[in-house]
Amino acid sequence: MWRRKARSLLTMLGIGIGVAAVIALAAMAEGIASGYAAFAGGSGADLLVTKTDAGDLTLSTVDQQVGERIAQLADVQNVSGVIFNMVSLEKIPYFIVGGYDPDEVAIEHFKIVEGEPLSGEKEVILGRQAADNLKKKVGDSIRLYESPFRIVGVYETGQSFEDGGAVISVTDAQAVFQKPRQVTFYEVQVRDPTQLDGVKARIEQLFDDLSVSEASDVADEQLTVQSMKAMAWGIGLIAVLIGGLGMMNTMIMSVFEQTREIGVLRAVGWRKGRVLRLIITQSLVLSALGGLLGIAIGLSLVWLINRTPAISSYAPGVLTPTLLIQGMIVALVLGTIGGIYPARRAAGLSPIEALRYDGGAGDGNEPSWARLFGMTFRNLLRRRARSLLTM
Repeated sequence: MWRRKARSLLTMLGIGIGVAAVIALAAMAEGIASGYAAFAGGSGADLLVTKTDAGDLTLSTVDQQVGERIAQLADVQNVSGVIFNMVSLEKIPYFIVGGYDPDEVAIEHFKIVEGEPLSGEKEVILGRQAADNLKKKVGDSIRLYESPFRIVGVYETGQSFEDGGAVISVTDAQAVFQKPRQVTFYEVQVRDPTQLDGVKARIEQLFDDLSVSEASDVADEQLTVQSMKAMAWGIGLIAVLIGGLGMMNTMIMSVFEQTREIGVLRAVGWRKGRVLRLIITQSLVLSALGGLLGIAIGLSLVWLINRTPAISSYAPGVLTPTLLIQGMIVALVLGTIGGIYPARRAAGLSPIEALRYDGGAGDGNEPSWARLFGMTFRNLLRRRARSLLTM
């Protein structure tokens, strides 16, 4: 590997880019999923009621009368209507805005760290990350669809998706997003968790055009999350395929250059399996180094994503140990696949033919005594190879 340092480095870089693409895009998909989960169940909701034909939470519309009827069910403890949508700001094209009733329990998980809670109309509370990105503080104003709102507080939830957005009253959100007497979804808390399935069934019986899901399952059902995950793995697989072809090319060239050395090893008694393990080991070491490089690049990309307001406000990167393990597994799989064919070719070389191969010989500029010594040594090895083959 070190004989051709530039080629080995380029091969590791190719694998690293593929692994980094998988890690960075999957982290963004994980960030969107965790953000949807936070909005759907961050307040401790058990069930989420949405429109049946809505592929994404932002596309759902539910009449306020639905919430009033659900609240009358015997096993229901709390019902909170929430509006969930996005607006475009100058620095942040996808800015998350939530509409909550200041008097309902759903808004309680937005912990105020500066200023005061939301209490009236034309007021807004910003997430800590959003306040930093927009360079806003308590007392400043912000415009949402040309409507001015006064910042009364700054909150933190621990979720980048929520901390990069804002919260206004549900009545203001209905006006801003033109949803009179409508909400995006209803969060439902039940009194007894054992009655969860029963409450879900009764709501579905009452409203055949609504879908009821457990809050913990909502994120994975969203079209946006599914599309992001599919795109992440699609682009990642393309990058991985390119890296795999690069690995195979490198190992084939390595076998060509080591043909005479392999012939020497076979002549002195190495079996095919040992040669096979030698080449596979080289490939795995190279891919493992590429995997570590890819993890480093992936971590840097996620760090950069989380510090870019235009991206982090909607698709923050959320890293998990599983993603890093998957990245290394991808690299090792690449090393195995890229090394199998060259290793089989190397193991199948005939000692005599390998020793006759001139592709890996010197550049022709070595001293005459060195060439004479090399020719004598090769003749001895050829005789040894013939004797082994005739035994």
